[in-house]
Amino acid sequence: MNVGGIGLNEYRNCAQETARPQQTERPRFSVTCNSTPGVSLDSGALFSMCHVPTGESINIYRAEDYAEDNPVYLVKGTDANGQEYERRINANEVNPNGSSYVEMAVLNVHMGKGDANFMLSTLRDGTESDTIFDRRNYIALVRKRMEQLRTLGAWSSYLRYDRWLSGILEKSRNFCDYQTGRRDFI
Repeated sequence: MNVGGIGLNEYRNCAQETARPQQTERPRFSVTCNSTPGVSLDSGALFSMCHVPTGESINIYRAEDYAEDNPVYLVKGTDANGQEYERRINANEVNPNGSSYVEMAVLNVHMGKGDANFMLSTLRDGTESDTIFDRRNYIALVRKRMEQLRTLGAWSSYLRYDRWLSGILEKSRNFCDYQTGRRDFI
């Protein structure tokens, strides 16, 4: 049933009369993670990521002197200014109570948790930090996120964060008290 007019205004069914506009080619979306040629995401790295808003990148490799009792990783990438960097980080020395995103990524690689880097990335967006080198208390950030998830009733996500936090605290027992997440027992 067609409606031809309502009140003073006349509306016509113009579906067949109206020509569709010509389809124009849509621009293709692409992201350049960093402005320095030669430093990019490396498929050969143990972990590789790019933070698109800042242009920072991380590529994590095992250092040549890596050993189980000396878990040293080599981190290469680009900072927010487009400058290449290279750092050596010992996973046993990462303190999640005051570490950078880069250090936490190394700790995740050392822990061998695949989805932990996703959870770390979600925390990165909530840190209000300017760079991946800013230090934050990641134990407090995880606990805050877990409280939000508990309030929302998102129990499967809550349990994922709880397992991740337990792993972090276990690997970092030199720095963290399991209950408080702080090192106030010195």
